[in-house]
Amino acid sequence: MAVPGSGALNMLNMAREALYGTWGSGTITGPISLYDMVNGGQANGSGNNYPAINQGCTPNPADRSTYNSFTVYSGGSTVTLYTTVALTSVTTGTIIYSSVSGTVYTGGGAFIATPTNIIWFGCSGTIAQGSCPAFSSNTSTGAITSTGCSCP
Repeated sequence: MAVPGSGALNMLNMAREALYGTWGSGTITGPISLYDMVNGGQANGSGNNYPAINQGCTPNPADRSTYNSFTVYSGGSTVTLYTTVALTSVTTGTIIYSSVSGTVYTGGGAFIATPTNIIWFGCSGTIAQGSCPAFSSNTSTGAITSTGCSCP
């Protein structure tokens, strides 16, 4: 990044950095929207179409996405966890969070406590019928490593 380590910052040069990766050179069409520079595009009326930020790392920023919550049984109690994908799309590799601030879930695994009206991991039926959607996750990254249908 070409942002200087000292001196005053200004919207024009921040826009140049966002659009061209340069500080102090490049043509910018007004108006300049900080929202568009951060989120990409020109939804907030910018004269330029800014590129999306790097969303290849998780989380960047922690609260960029809408979080979906679900309740699990873990360690003998219920815990609310979060993910940024639709609950019916949770699969191996999905990142599970213990908070919407981007803290990854390090519990290692759990059983879905309230699968009502959602078929989790191909499990149909209820907990009472012995169909407990379950997952294991990486205790460092929070990524789901396996899924299944088994009750505790």
